[in-house]
Amino acid sequence: MFRSTQLLLLTAAGLAAAPSASAQFTATFVAKSRMFASATYSSTGTQTAEIPILSDLAPGRSAVASNGVIASVSAGLTIDSTTVRATITDSGAGRYVTSGTGGSSRNGPHSTLLTLFAPRPTAATLRITHSQQSDRGAFGTAAVDLGDDGSFEFQGSATPTQDFAVTITPQGLLVSTTTSGSATATSTSRYVSYQSDLTIEVLPPDTCQFFSEGAACGPSLDGRNGFDETIVLTATGATPGAQGVVLLGLQRTSSPLPGTSCLLLVRPVIAAPISFRSDGSFELALTLPPSRPLAIPSQVLEARSPLASSNGVTIFCR
Repeated sequence: MFRSTQLLLLTAAGLAAAPSASAQFTATFVAKSRMFASATYSSTGTQTAEIPILSDLAPGRSAVASNGVIASVSAGLTIDSTTVRATITDSGAGRYVTSGTGGSSRNGPHSTLLTLFAPRPTAATLRITHSQQSDRGAFGTAAVDLGDDGSFEFQGSATPTQDFAVTITPQGLLVSTTTSGSATATSTSRYVSYQSDLTIEVLPPDTCQFFSEGAACGPSLDGRNGFDETIVLTATGATPGAQGVVLLGLQRTSSPLPGTSCLLLVRPVIAAPISFRSDGSFELALTLPPSRPLAIPSQVLEARSPLASSNGVTIFCR
């Protein structure tokens, strides 16, 4: 059994001192090398479009070569209250007309440098994903170097999606990418194309897991991890603007609520009043105590007639 002091630490610190579970990241995103796309056609030669070296990619940049076939490269950066997301897309096509006639395309290899900053050392998950749609005779490649030290921790051809535990600091975390692609058609394939997308996303660390239990008889409750040792309980589907209570306990139960077929699924130690938004949702950020592991059953009640209850969610944190 987990000590009640752990629960009190969790709720008292969270309710009083965790108004947000987001981290205020900033980032720079530049072309580490000249980024180019080239389209070659038998009758007109090669046309090349490029994004110059050291170009700022954050606003979104692209280069397109069109010459019987098309080749393009684009990159951009999105920063909001919950994440940072950088994307690089290479695409191209090849066409076979007759022997010695037709077109092909090539992208790169070219490199970018993403630098992530946080106002204080912040644990995070760096999710790297490489997805591509390609025909036989066409392909895209992607590799990522965490730390920009010459060692590639991610190879898209080996693992399409991979998570890395990182710490983002005021000094910055360097993330270097190298991508490329090409498309060449043959008398058999005639026309081939590819699109290769590399995405780098900053997510909260996977500190806690959230297990749904029982059926909702009113709002639906869920949870997610936040940054800076926080978690967030979220509910949807309540009456807009209604009042309610979030329950946190040490043990699960299954007891009928008076005057309704809904169930109480938590033996509460803490009951905190909440107000649902105009869309029937709410969020509550809680700061995690340093003493772990811990398991906390939770539930939300909506004050209406008859009383309504959510599903239960047990929060397990390592």
